[in-house]
Amino acid sequence: MMKLRPPLERYRAAVLVALPVAAIAAAWFALSVGSTGMRFGDSLAILWSNIAGEPWGTALDRTIVLDIRLPRVLLAFIVGMSLATAGVTFQAVFRNPLADPFLLGVAGGGALGAALAMGLGLGFRALGLGAPQILGFAGSLVTIGVVYRLARIGGRIPTHTLLLAGVIVSFFLSAMIMLLVSVYPERYIEGVMFWMMGNLSALNVDRSALLFIAGYAVLCCVVLFAFARRMNLFLLGEEAAGHLGMNVGRTKRQLFILASVVTGLVVSVSGVIGFVGLIIPHLARLALGADHRVLLPAAAMLGGIFLLAADTAARTLFLPTEIPVGAVTAMAGAPFFLYLLRSGHGGEVAQ
Repeated sequence: MMKLRPPLERYRAAVLVALPVAAIAAAWFALSVGSTGMRFGDSLAILWSNIAGEPWGTALDRTIVLDIRLPRVLLAFIVGMSLATAGVTFQAVFRNPLADPFLLGVAGGGALGAALAMGLGLGFRALGLGAPQILGFAGSLVTIGVVYRLARIGGRIPTHTLLLAGVIVSFFLSAMIMLLVSVYPERYIEGVMFWMMGNLSALNVDRSALLFIAGYAVLCCVVLFAFARRMNLFLLGEEAAGHLGMNVGRTKRQLFILASVVTGLVVSVSGVIGFVGLIIPHLARLALGADHRVLLPAAAMLGGIFLLAADTAARTLFLPTEIPVGAVTAMAGAPFFLYLLRSGHGGEVAQ
């Protein structure tokens, strides 16, 4: 690969340094705003004093910052990072700019699992997660297996077959959810509809669960970062990638499983939050180019920042009412795609 010119290298390095700084600033802002406002310095002092082991501020302020806002901030960043990384992966594997983490039915499987838990009134917990989160993740994993088996033909997984299998399974799962909502509305409609619109409230996810989710999500994303060079080869086409020595079938299978698992994991606790895995890869690609060695970490950081900002807006714009975070991401995502279609980059989306 041709060596990048020094100015471009410096620009990319500056962006990769600026993104963590922006993430810290967004997290600080999110910790300081809400129905109970406080000065920016107070939220930072409470956080720092907790780390130092010397409590500072009132008990109410500490509860708001440490027990309510901080878990939500961390969860928002983890979910955004994971969805953006999965989105980049799917777009690389399928060579399709409209691919996103929910393309293969993972969200539908998670929604059906969560709906069954809500409708049956299951109350068990494990690893700090409730029944809807556990069955939601299980539903996503089952969906991954079903789609993979349906798409596999003669030991191979053709891309078009995988896409079709995912779309068909998604339609079937959506029909099952609508059937449950129609037949038993009193059990399902409120919880399932709220889950389908996305919810980042961390009140039902304790710290052990948050650490579990964060650990596995970060691990999956780091492993996906290690596939960056092979994702670059996918841009040349599967045949060319094979000629260059890559085992296309095995790599596609590994990327499909990793991206789907991390999607199912975060969706099980956040619900369906659209557009993050679709628009963030495009935005990062427009800013930094298509080299996945740079694109993957940049998209991960940008996805976390974007969802953190969207969730902050969702809970503060119409106080005391909180709107679904999925509505905020959709309102931001739709104009962005209209811009792409009407600008010189419209062809990328229309391909």
